[in-house]
Amino acid sequence: MRLYYTVASTTDDRQTKAGNSLGGFRSSTMLPNGTFDNLFGEISMLTIQRGDIPQYIGLILRNETGAEVTDIEMWFDFPENLYSNVKVSAVALNANGYMECLPNINSRPLMADFVEANGEANAVGLGALPIDGAIGLWFERTLNLEDIKRIQSDIYEVDPSDSRRFLPVELAKFEDIKINIRWP
Repeated sequence: MRLYYTVASTTDDRQTKAGNSLGGFRSSTMLPNGTFDNLFGEISMLTIQRGDIPQYIGLILRNETGAEVTDIEMWFDFPENLYSNVKVSAVALNANGYMECLPNINSRPLMADFVEANGEANAVGLGALPIDGAIGLWFERTLNLEDIKRIQSDIYEVDPSDSRRFLPVELAKFEDIKINIRWP
């Protein structure tokens, strides 16, 4: 089982930017494991200012196990301090292996029902896939604006050795959200 980015042009074209994985066909580019920005980009001041606007990324899960796979489940493991909420929606591909293609990262897919899938107990069933079969997966990210604003207001703390001085608080720079996919 492998996750691939999507591309608007044709199957197996290369996708060089995760932010351009907006549906369409399966690209030849696999989702890299454990790398920064492999789904959504960093949270910038502009992203926070536009924080009530969700972002969407489309991926394709392909069965490359060499056998039919049944009872596929997927869930997220979230870190403790979370700046983002991530949800998933599974969609069928058409006969050409195509899923809806979005004009930009903020356009919501029409045929998608998003669920949280927070933790193994809330895993989402993806069904079965034949050999080389595939399914489309949409990911939606919204920001936890209240937590971000609270953290921004606490960016300095009093220096324990000099109460007239303030020191910057080291904020988390990486949000490690794990995508888990399991099948029997």
